[in-house]
Amino acid sequence: MADSAGRPEWRLIVTEPGPGAANMAVDEALMESVRAGGSPVLRFYDWVPVCLSIGYFQEFAAVDASECRRQGIEIVRRLTGGNAILHRESVTYAVVVGTDAELVAGGVVASQRRLSAPFAAALRQAGAPVAAAPDSAQPAKGFDCFAEPGPWELTLKGRKVLGSAQTRRRGVVLQHGSLMLGEANGTHGLAAGANGAGGEASPARMLRDYLPDGRKGLAAAIAGQAAAAWSAELREDRLTAAEEERAATLARKKYSAPGWTGIR
Repeated sequence: MADSAGRPEWRLIVTEPGPGAANMAVDEALMESVRAGGSPVLRFYDWVPVCLSIGYFQEFAAVDASECRRQGIEIVRRLTGGNAILHRESVTYAVVVGTDAELVAGGVVASQRRLSAPFAAALRQAGAPVAAAPDSAQPAKGFDCFAEPGPWELTLKGRKVLGSAQTRRRGVVLQHGSLMLGEANGTHGLAAGANGAGGEASPARMLRDYLPDGRKGLAAAIAGQAAAAWSAELREDRLTAAEEERAATLARKKYSAPGWTGIR
């Protein structure tokens, strides 16, 4: 669907903070909606309680599950790849769009550059001097997603602050990621065999210091930049009853199941 100016219409969905299994289930339910012919989606969400999400290809044995339980941290496996992210004091987004969209043409790196542009623009508008890593950047191969930036991921004074991952399944692209507003990701103490909390030192100023309106203001700013950068018409929306029902089923039967979390 397109508006009178010929711009594609997107759904802008901001969901309430929820558990990891519920968040991942909503992303998959939205993929199914887009696959069935629904409008593309830009979604913002948060995590309660704190959750460690691990990449689709990560070994569950790399996680210190007992330490996570001790700290009250949930564990969920994502549909997308990449390394572990501790979702605490962050803004998480999901983009769901058909693989035939020009926005995601040219492969992962090229599409990630386009999809990241609104984040960089919104943060710079707020005064945060973020920089994009070059296409040649090589992300760290270890446990922590935020140890090193990958191609076109955003950094603040050398520290990675935006981590994103993508999957393409049956004609639909899901890209999601998290923007770290506060301290370093802090996953080091959650890796099997780690000693202590560890983690990178934070820059003198963190992203939250540039954002007087907090998460809500940032999401609105990113959405405004996305509409311009993607030549899209974003309309505020919410999950349909069918999407909520499907997400609840996926959360219960898939993302909460030990068989999915420990699949590898």
